[in-house]
Amino acid sequence: MERSRIARADELTEVQRIEVASGAPFREIGMADVADLPPLPLDALAAAERAGRVRVAVDAADRPVAFVVVELVDGCAHVQQLSVDPAYARRGIGRRLLDDVAGWAAGRGLPALTLTTFRAVPWNGPYYARCGFRELTGAEVTPGLAGLLAAEAALGLDPAERIAMRRPIGWPSPRTAGGEPAADGGRGGVPAGPADPDPLHDQRAHLCTPVTRRSVARQEIRQRSLASPVSRAVQSVKPPSPTSRAPSPSVRRSAAPT
Repeated sequence: MERSRIARADELTEVQRIEVASGAPFREIGMADVADLPPLPLDALAAAERAGRVRVAVDAADRPVAFVVVELVDGCAHVQQLSVDPAYARRGIGRRLLDDVAGWAAGRGLPALTLTTFRAVPWNGPYYARCGFRELTGAEVTPGLAGLLAAEAALGLDPAERIAMRRPIGWPSPRTAGGEPAADGGRGGVPAGPADPDPLHDQRAHLCTPVTRRSVARQEIRQRSLASPVSRAVQSVKPPSPTSRAPSPSVRRSAAPT
């Protein structure tokens, strides 16, 4: 059984490897541009790691097999990137990591988890909906999330294919409420490990449409988002597409098959 803990600085290159590997499913649905995007840059990961906002799911040998990066956007815990090694997909690891983030957020008095993702990719919007997230519309989209979506659009992603989602703290977790077993498609949840001294118990979402497949370097997207005040976050649990979430738009950032 996998467990989760705060990531260490010497594991960030492995985190990058997992993100790249998790992009494979996008290639299978014709989104090669997304599958080929580079992972979050090391400097961005290092900054998040120092802040305690990178959590990894590890195997019996304590080796990372999945990870989640979280930022603060409009007072909520924003899932910037969630990825699961394909070899560990469909074990509920991604879902459990999301539950870890929810626990971290609850402990800090944050009201919800948010993310931006692809509306139709099975392991993005539909997956997150099963994990308790709801699509936001109109005035529900807060300024920070609107900024992330705008940044994604500027990078070439079709606004009609990208959505912002929110999960309120207190949503019953499948682990505690007897819900369906996790079926993240690529990066899933891991049971939380013992309490960490770090501040976080610390996702990629894409749409399979031609417009989405624009060759925009993922690295550029993420670097822009990381530098932006909105917060490095364009949710995606699977291989990202050329998009990122505001402070650090991360196209794959909304759940990938886990």
